[in-house]
Amino acid sequence: MEKSKTSDALRSNSGKYQFLDETSTGTFFLALENVSKEYVGLIKKALKKNTCVSLNMTQLLQIIRILCNKVLEKPTNATVVAKACLEIHHNQQSNVKHLGEHKFRFLESLANCLREWFNERDKLRFTTGDGPPIYFF
Repeated sequence: MEKSKTSDALRSNSGKYQFLDETSTGTFFLALENVSKEYVGLIKKALKKNTCVSLNMTQLLQIIRILCNKVLEKPTNATVVAKACLEIHHNQQSNVKHLGEHKFRFLESLANCLREWFNERDKLRFTTGDGPPIYFF
């Protein structure tokens, strides 16, 4: 698959942001162990430039919650999950063709989810003893 010059320029972006590349993509999908095939399929769809805009808000929220849960389960996943989120946002933003389309759907959904989790942080904290963490789904 041939990349355009614009795509290469956006990806390099003067070193400010790092997108998923071939090496980090494998690490990313390893971080998704124990995620159902349905959700992995949604995440793959979001990571592809030509299919990411077909996701509805419910699907975006499911993806966000899964990715955030993976960071909560294992904080070392944070970097690769952040790169995946950046990739999804970039793909959606670059596919907006009309001014009427909402170009920050994923980013706003992510911010709303994190705000909700922050507001409910006492409920989300680990239970006393050896209990498992409580996650929103």
